[in-house]
Amino acid sequence: MPDKTAGFLAWPRALRDTIRRYRLDERISGRIHEAFTEEERSSAALAFRIRTAALCGLAVMFFLLQPELTQLYYVGIILLLVLFGAIHDRLRRSALYRPWQSYVFVTLNVLTVAHALLLPNPLSDKTYPIQMALRAETFPFFYLFLAFTALSYAPGRVLWTGFVTALVWGATVIAISFRSDSIVYFGLRTNPNLDLAGYLDSHFVDLLQQTIQILLFLIVTVTMAVGVWRTRRLVRKQVEAARERANLARYFSPDMATELAKMDEPFGEVRSQNAAVLFADIVGFTTLAENRAPEKVIMMLREFHGLMADVVFRHDGTLDKYIGDCVMATFGTPWPRPDDASRALGCARDMVREVEKWSAQRAARGEALIRIGVGLHYGPVVLGDIGDERRLEFAVIGDTVNVAARLEALTRKLNVAVVASQELVDAVIGQGGAPEVGLPDFRPGEPQPIRGRGEPVNVWVLPRAA
Repeated sequence: MPDKTAGFLAWPRALRDTIRRYRLDERISGRIHEAFTEEERSSAALAFRIRTAALCGLAVMFFLLQPELTQLYYVGIILLLVLFGAIHDRLRRSALYRPWQSYVFVTLNVLTVAHALLLPNPLSDKTYPIQMALRAETFPFFYLFLAFTALSYAPGRVLWTGFVTALVWGATVIAISFRSDSIVYFGLRTNPNLDLAGYLDSHFVDLLQQTIQILLFLIVTVTMAVGVWRTRRLVRKQVEAARERANLARYFSPDMATELAKMDEPFGEVRSQNAAVLFADIVGFTTLAENRAPEKVIMMLREFHGLMADVVFRHDGTLDKYIGDCVMATFGTPWPRPDDASRALGCARDMVREVEKWSAQRAARGEALIRIGVGLHYGPVVLGDIGDERRLEFAVIGDTVNVAARLEALTRKLNVAVVASQELVDAVIGQGGAPEVGLPDFRPGEPQPIRGRGEPVNVWVLPRAA
């Protein structure tokens, strides 16, 4: 009979797994959102600089075209707009910023520009009917602010700019049209007897032309909002690609990470190939950890891992994983190269040297000395993605990995810094020549029994510094 209990428990497990996947997706989306927010801040800062430069250019142009004191009014309006931009930029950089504040500043900008374009200059002694303001062809100034807003990567803000502009300008046009002295025209059907004198009258209002102008502005607004949305989607994809490259850089050298990022399936199918495997860990780590505060142990591990990662990447290796104080690296994954064994051996040698330097620095600070043991082996490995749909991990497994780990453990027994298998040495010699050329500081050791191997393994060792 079917196990009803197992079927009953499957639902809570499925729900738990769904929640875990949701939380993982949420964390990934959160990191993408943070990166995208940074892109928005950068774009907003660029928009502020362009906007300020353009407005200052307009102020200079006004004075050059009409060098009169009355132009100080419009210069003041421009300076007010620059001030709005500076306050908005400063607020956006602070912890007090909220997205709705940007919409407030858009509204202030539109109202200020409409006020300057439609109302008479208080510094001028010349007076004109207010209807003349609608015939001055000043509406295109709003396109300038629409373009500034488009640099924000915020399609909603672009739409808001267009909506507020159409609302403010449209309401003003309607208010002027309802004045008793206005001569309103909305096509021949509404005013078939309009003559040239009426058209040239200073109180004439071409309501049809204003309506078309507003509709065109709204069409351009929607078009720009769609363009901003598409640009935003493209930038989001770039941010995701940058995050993926950053994830690759955790395991591979920068050059290899860049190449892998260009490929659709960088790791390919699960396969077997030859590779050099390296294990390195801290000698006596348990004793070191027992006598120190947890935060100091973590800081020490971070320093150690960072140091080892730098050396691995310097030799174009792959950082497979950290296992506590142990570091596993491979050479020849995801693709084999003719000098994999030589690079692995050089990496082991440099690891020992770098840790000796680091240990000397620690000793100068009154901290405990650090020594490491490194094991190396060369042979066939199986590599590919392992896991399930919730989590995949690129892994290298096989007997070569097991032997490398056990050779690293032999460094304690033999009291040496590095233990390399004869297979790895043979590969090095095959790539470079005689042992004295490729292995100047290594010496052959006694054959060592290895758990899981019927016969002792021939090894080469690098003695510790005196």
